[in-house]
Amino acid sequence: MNISTQTDTKTTPNKERYIKFVASGCFVNGKRLTHEEFAKNIGVSRKTLYRWQESIPDFWHQVQNIRSKAYKLKISSIYQALYKQALKGDVNASKLLLQQVGELEPTPKNKAEQLPTEIILHMGKNTK
Repeated sequence: MNISTQTDTKTTPNKERYIKFVASGCFVNGKRLTHEEFAKNIGVSRKTLYRWQESIPDFWHQVQNIRSKAYKLKISSIYQALYKQALKGDVNASKLLLQQVGELEPTPKNKAEQLPTEIILHMGKNTK
């Protein structure tokens, strides 16, 4: 292994910024940039960025971890909004929230969505 490859594997602030840049879908401060624009902003070449992708251990795994955390944060906000609507008496929000936490089974829209055993049990009920 040559010295330049060893140097590339060290974590630097610019490499961390690049990982976050890729994880964000190439957005910086709400503006989408090309890899070339991002490289210019941090004072490296576009070629260097691609070399980092190859040399940073678990580069894509790190990108996915950042994306996953961001996604969970967004989902959390959705659950909070759903919870607030349910507290206001919104029945649909209440049903959806209870379904999401496993406290309520979704109601089938038609008999085709029901399990065969449910249909058979329903048909066997006494209708007096």
